This record gives sequence, structure tokens and C-alpha cells, in this order.
Amino acid sequence: MSNEDLLQLWYLPSEIGILQNEICRLSARRVVGDMQAAVNELLDTLKQRLTRCQAEYKRGMDFIQAIPDEWIGEAFQLRYVDCLSWIDVGLKMGLTSDCCRKMVLRYLERHAEASTL
Repeated sequence: MSNEDLLQLWYLPSEIGILQNEICRLSARRVVGDMQAAVNELLDTLKQRLTRCQAEYKRGMDFIQAIPDEWIGEAFQLRYVDCLSWIDVGLKMGLTSDCCRKMVLRYLERHAEASTL
């Protein structure tokens, strides 16, 4: 899991909600004739996107929840789930923003090295 992957957690809940609303809207719509095939194809595409977004969100959350060090896990939670800036993460944890950022990025580097071995 990379920093870029985890930053997607900021946007995925919103995208999931939009996709769910769009699926509901299209599913409730009464369509006849040739348009039904187009609507069904669009619904299938939206459902596939929704499934991918949900899987990616779950993967990110599982990664964060599996962090054995509670202190580091808290920094991940604040940054990637609560969408706080590094400055706000530092303020919440009583550390400098730079300390929190380095702690998280070092954990990601170590995790990346361990997964390639």
C-alpha cells in the first residue's frame, strides 16, 4: 500500500455515495424499447465501478486496522480516514507535523520493503 493508494480513501466514500445514488436513480426509472438495453449496460458499468471502489476502500481500511502499533495507526487514521492535514494530525497527537509525516512515510517504506522480500 502506498501513500497515493491511501490518499484515495479521502475520495472513495464520496464516489461510492454518488455511484449508489446513480444506480438507485437509474434502477427506479421506467424505460421502454431500445433505451432499456442502454440503461442496463450503464447500470452494469456503474455496479462494476461501485464494486471496485468498495474493494479499494476496504483494502485501505484493512491495511490501517492491521497496523500493530496503535500510535502509528492513529496517525494513519487521522491523515487518511479523517482527512486531516499533517499540521492537524500533529496537533491532535501532540507532535510536530513533520514528525507525524515521517513516522507514517517510514512505516509505508518499511511495509513496502517487507512485502517485496
